[in-house]
Amino acid sequence: MTFKYLTGMNLWSLCLSVLSLIILNGPNLVFAQKKVSKKAKVSICDLTLKQGVKGKILLLKGNFMPSPEAKAKQGVGVKREIAFFELTREDQTEAGKSSGFYKRVKTKLIKRVYSNGNGCFLAKLSTGKYSMFVKEEGEWYANSFGPNGEIFEVEVKEGDFIQLDFKISHGAAF
Repeated sequence: MTFKYLTGMNLWSLCLSVLSLIILNGPNLVFAQKKVSKKAKVSICDLTLKQGVKGKILLLKGNFMPSPEAKAKQGVGVKREIAFFELTREDQTEAGKSSGFYKRVKTKLIKRVYSNGNGCFLAKLSTGKYSMFVKEEGEWYANSFGPNGEIFEVEVKEGDFIQLDFKISHGAAF
């Protein structure tokens, strides 16, 4: 038995027609199935936030000296633990093994997130000023300083998100 779409057919008669097909054909009835592909995975690198910080953690190792014949290197995205503390000055930390490394940050931890294998991360944050650190070789690492000793300051404004690259550069030569 074939079923043709009838113009002007109301919902009730359509339901009765389908029901009669099921009753008459029973287990032999096969419905056409639309092949649905698996939902494509969206990379965290492609997402945006209403408010907070979005970016990439880049590891720089080796020679980054500018050269006329070589294209500028950018670094490689890496997985890392990322922490946003209350805005922190150097005198609010315990120094680590070398410049830019900190054994301990004495201000309040606000948010902890992780970057993926490409280095991409998202952090939803309230309006305010924060210091951003990355866990590197067992210590907190940051390599940007403000005029009053603020460490890697990030300011989040109402309804806005900041996009930035955090470069782990302790193993690079410039």
